[in-house]
Amino acid sequence: MLTSRITQKIAHPSEPDVYATIRKLSHHQLMMAADARLDALGTKAAKFAGVTFPDSTPEEKAQQKLEAEKPENKYDHLTVLRCGVTEWSYDVPVESGIEDLDEETAEWLFAEIVAFSVRSVAEVKASANGSQPTMESVEAVGQPS
Repeated sequence: MLTSRITQKIAHPSEPDVYATIRKLSHHQLMMAADARLDALGTKAAKFAGVTFPDSTPEEKAQQKLEAEKPENKYDHLTVLRCGVTEWSYDVPVESGIEDLDEETAEWLFAEIVAFSVRSVAEVKASANGSQPTMESVEAVGQPS
């Protein structure tokens, strides 16, 4: 399926007259956002070269893995916003306004775009098994429906 025409108009939760149209991100755009996030992390990690950190406990490693899987930690926010917002009701063009968004609006748009673009863990598992996810399978992995 081609994603460029799959869009959704959403209303800002705290600004009633503000809307944005978002698009479903393509596989390539999601990979770009993931790569940009990894590049940023690599740049930050390089600053700690030579610094020794204590080993993590198994519980800490499990928690770190869960944190790394969260979309807000997996994808670069600016890349997602640049690729995912197609228009809005603000009086400036999207291209020049993305970097001027306040934190609340940027986080809201990011969350909406990722939810619109990325399949849940239950959907991925169900697809691998050749079945459609059910409410039970969604609840079993702790993902909202």
